[in-house]
Amino acid sequence: MRKLTTFLALAVLVITNAFAQTDVTNTYLTNPGFESATSVSTTIDGWTNVGNMQTQNNSSFSLKEGTWYAEKWQSSGNLTNLKISQTISSIPNGYYELKAAAFTNQNYGGTYIFANNDSTEVFETNDYSVIVDITDNTLNLGFAVIKSSNWVAVDNFRLISLGSTPYMTVSTINLSFDVVNVTKTFKVKAVNLTSNLLLTPPAGITLDKTSLTPAEAAAGVKITATFDKATNITNGTILIASGDLTQNITVNASAADAACFTPLYTDRPNIIQDPLMTSLSTYAGWGSRDVVTDYVYCGTNSIKISGTCGGSLDYGLTGKLKPNTNYRVKAMVSTNGTGEGKIGISGATSSNITEPFSTAAGEWIALDFAFTTQASLGSINMYLNSCETQTATECYIDNWEMYELFDAPTLAVDPTSLVFDALNPVRIFTVKGTNLVDDIVLTPPTGITLDITTISPAEAYAGVEVTAEYDNSVPITDGIIDITSGSTSTSIAVNAYNAVEGCYTRLYPEGTYTNLISDPLMNSLSTYAGWGNKSIATDANAYCNSSGFINGTEVCYPNSGSIDASIKWKPNTNYRIYAMVRTDIGTMNIGVSNVGLDGDLNFEVPLTNGTWQEFDQTFTTGAGAGDGLCFFNGCGNSTGYIGYIDNWQIYEIPTLRAEGNNTPKDSVLFTASDQQIEVPVIATLFTNGFNVTSSDPTNFLTDVSTLPNTGGTVMVTFKGTASAEANLVISSTNPASPAPGMQRVAIGGTSVTIPMKAVISDTRVNQLLANNLKTYIQGNNIVSEFNIDETALVNMAVYTVNGVKLAEKSEKLNAGEHKLIINKDLNKGVYLIKINIDRKSSTQKIIK
Repeated sequence: MRKLTTFLALAVLVITNAFAQTDVTNTYLTNPGFESATSVSTTIDGWTNVGNMQTQNNSSFSLKEGTWYAEKWQSSGNLTNLKISQTISSIPNGYYELKAAAFTNQNYGGTYIFANNDSTEVFETNDYSVIVDITDNTLNLGFAVIKSSNWVAVDNFRLISLGSTPYMTVSTINLSFDVVNVTKTFKVKAVNLTSNLLLTPPAGITLDKTSLTPAEAAAGVKITATFDKATNITNGTILIASGDLTQNITVNASAADAACFTPLYTDRPNIIQDPLMTSLSTYAGWGSRDVVTDYVYCGTNSIKISGTCGGSLDYGLTGKLKPNTNYRVKAMVSTNGTGEGKIGISGATSSNITEPFSTAAGEWIALDFAFTTQASLGSINMYLNSCETQTATECYIDNWEMYELFDAPTLAVDPTSLVFDALNPVRIFTVKGTNLVDDIVLTPPTGITLDITTISPAEAYAGVEVTAEYDNSVPITDGIIDITSGSTSTSIAVNAYNAVEGCYTRLYPEGTYTNLISDPLMNSLSTYAGWGNKSIATDANAYCNSSGFINGTEVCYPNSGSIDASIKWKPNTNYRIYAMVRTDIGTMNIGVSNVGLDGDLNFEVPLTNGTWQEFDQTFTTGAGAGDGLCFFNGCGNSTGYIGYIDNWQIYEIPTLRAEGNNTPKDSVLFTASDQQIEVPVIATLFTNGFNVTSSDPTNFLTDVSTLPNTGGTVMVTFKGTASAEANLVISSTNPASPAPGMQRVAIGGTSVTIPMKAVISDTRVNQLLANNLKTYIQGNNIVSEFNIDETALVNMAVYTVNGVKLAEKSEKLNAGEHKLIINKDLNKGVYLIKINIDRKSSTQKIIK
């Protein structure tokens, strides 16, 4: 099969004189719209079916014509080696056009409408067309899948006899160019021409063929269009004409940036006139220097200097730079691995600027530096070479840029304060800078060491992560890390506590679970948020040298206070909160927010009458958990407003869950003998694996008896012939020790039980399917129409193809015809609509 090259996911455009064409679909094609179907079946009248495509009568394929179309769908993976075809014998020779409506999920391609040896690739939902020249009175046509997405569809085949009237197809109606994408191709095919087909491009575009003979046009010709990389074109046209037969291709082209060349600045000119190295015409120099195309960083060209000091690529800057002004230079450079090359500048500063570089063969790196010109400027030259102390025998350059830095330099750090203690001796911060000329110098206080103390301006543009470590030798109060570049500076506040926290008890040893509270010793409020009357107590009331303190005057906002810790909660996950707490007047509150449980979850801190007690609580987040808080305050059901907290710890602890197929995924439901259902088992933070047990292995057979500590999938097969019930049990092989070295055994659940039920005699689903379930999209409404034969609870849910539920609606309905509607603004795509009647379900696909 010959593939018709298609550069955009568009149907082939057809331009013709319509009055001489004849629709011969019904004369030669059998069942062209699949309307002879009476049920969903892989037996398709008139078609040879390889790979079991099937007829379908739902509304998921938007270009379906009539009641039926042909499709193939699977839940995941790629469809391969499918074909439906029919062969027509004794058809008159001549030119014909085969049309069909077709679709591949996610515009995947790999699927074709074909006629004999000609074909057109299918992408998005559209009408597709292919012209064929029949010379032996035989036509083999159809729809073929080589390798595509998980869903394809086709309908409404039409065959048009083109007769003797001129007719043309063009593979695209739009072309776009930029400095990287300088060539594009398109295919032209035209039949029954009496004169040459002429192609006329706009200025800035050249074509490798501008005239096609009728014979060439009839065979189909691929045309290459080339952009000159200099002319901006807006809605230009390539005119294709033969007599009165014409077609335009719209052309847009940008001579500016491309994907691999993003200018450092767009608000000022690049002083380098030809940054993509397309020619030597704007450069000076001497010796061996060449524009090359066989080794480039991006686009089509780079410039090469050959030999150790064998040549120099010079760019004159005389008259282009201002005195006492900052400039930045950036280029992609490379060598052949034989030593250093350099970019140098003479005449701009009191001494020559030299920026050496070295790379491995085949490696490109960014050379990025800044400088300030001197007060008096004369002749200035910038150059690339390997002279003086450099020895590379090959130097390359691409994407050369130079800009004036007329903006003020900036320095920024994140975070702006750091707190160290015995539990947290290492902290990380980020330094970023713009429009800098001098290196950034970082100076820490005594007791703090940094892994990086100097950052170049180029590194600062991207941002640099710095690690600070406390040696625990002396306490640091209101210290600073000084960060300076020239006259620009900023700082990071530093406090460090070296007291021995003998009264601190970590729930789990280092290396097991991670405490999500960054400052459990409550040394500072800098890592906490909150509101109101909150502070750090360091007097005799503190539990462990320093403690968090809420000193309110009334319950809750605004007269109490709250200490808030930011936590990234995971969905459906077990957590444990532990702290030492003290309350003096009434009860206090420890709560969590955005844990997917319909609002805040609050836990009472009891009245301790001025003594310190343990607080220990576990909970499980819901499916909608995300970024939220854990807070200590006098809100919720609190009766008090003065309290202390210390040794604050939050851990993600082992989580075990399994999901059935029955709404809301709390059980497994079978409706037929030998039915197989996958049960996903999700496990986190377990050291040991799991046992898998069916309480009735005769009727409910599992494919595995054990799972690893990360969980997996259990395939359950119902082997019975009558209704039955049982349990699927997943249990840890060592439930008391999910992680080594634990000081407390309290963890999340170590076993889970999923009820299994087989309902064989109930025919409600069959009745539902038999009574013409119809699902479709109407505006922002998803509509399902169906009949039921008795009063029932009906549930309708909308899912993505990956199984994510988007919307749901339930109603108790009497027997008869019904229409259930969910209002939901869906993005374009494929969705699954599931209808449940008394826990029996039917699922259909729809496309928006």
